[in-house]
Amino acid sequence: GISDALFRAEEGTQRRIHAVVTVAVFAGVVAASLALVRIESAVGSHAEAVLALRDGDYAAALEPARAAADVDPQMVPYQVTYGIAAAAAGEWEEAEVAFEAAATADDLPESWTNLAQARLEVGRSDGEVLEAIDRARRLDDGNPYVLLGSAVLYERLGMDEGSRQALAQVMARNPTLAGDPIWRTDPWFADRYDDTYAAALERTADPWQLQMFAGDLEAARGSAAVSPDPMAPMVVEAWSGDEAALAELQEMALGDPQSNTSVPWAARVSAKAGDKEMADRFRSMVIFGLEGAALPGYEARIMGPEREELDGALELRHGYGKNDYR
Repeated sequence: GISDALFRAEEGTQRRIHAVVTVAVFAGVVAASLALVRIESAVGSHAEAVLALRDGDYAAALEPARAAADVDPQMVPYQVTYGIAAAAAGEWEEAEVAFEAAATADDLPESWTNLAQARLEVGRSDGEVLEAIDRARRLDDGNPYVLLGSAVLYERLGMDEGSRQALAQVMARNPTLAGDPIWRTDPWFADRYDDTYAAALERTADPWQLQMFAGDLEAARGSAAVSPDPMAPMVVEAWSGDEAALAELQEMALGDPQSNTSVPWAARVSAKAGDKEMADRFRSMVIFGLEGAALPGYEARIMGPEREELDGALELRHGYGKNDYR
């Protein structure tokens, strides 16, 4: 009767619902599988681009970088890598789009610095370039990458004093940079060394480190003698080649492997003395034992796109062709 008809109708409806659900589930599985394939494709393309950038093969980096960013545009590292590869290839319009996407998403000072250069290269107004630089410096005005980038960009905008002060600030905050050979070998930096060093000294209340790394050892000795840092005189003498002072510094570091002063200094001075084994030993003590130490046991060096890698140096990359998330 009516109840049997209703039952058969309901049974038919359930079968149709089950069929629809089965199709929907199948479609969902297919979509998820395709999404995974796309994600894996993006990961592979990004890895290929990063390896090419690290090898300095910028032409080979662009296409896989572009592909990764196209597949997953919300992934900020993909946009950064894409921007770097595009910039290195001279495709500044693409670089601007990628860097703007990265800066908007991650709000990192490095991304805003990259965007500033891209805007300059494509002919944006000075105000738009400065807007990006100002944003980067408001986020982290002590960031060496930002300061170096700002120095170059300020000069290109005709802001010579701003460029000079940015270079002075990065040297004052990172005194090991005063000993970077790039100040002698790169014409752009060589022309600016004297002014930068003088301005950095004006910014430094306790200048012995800056003077020591710059090679002005007599001035460093004088400043160390009145420094509030009790280790200053010993470090300057050890850096100057005094073997007894170096031995004393190394013994002090070995006796207190948790020291965030004697251990990094022992690493740096041992490296300068040519004792790579001891330098590496002290650096490993710092890396594994002293969290948060700034440039522990190393010297900072400015790395341009064509500069060879340096042993025993932490890199502050000047230029935009070889930078990636590290």
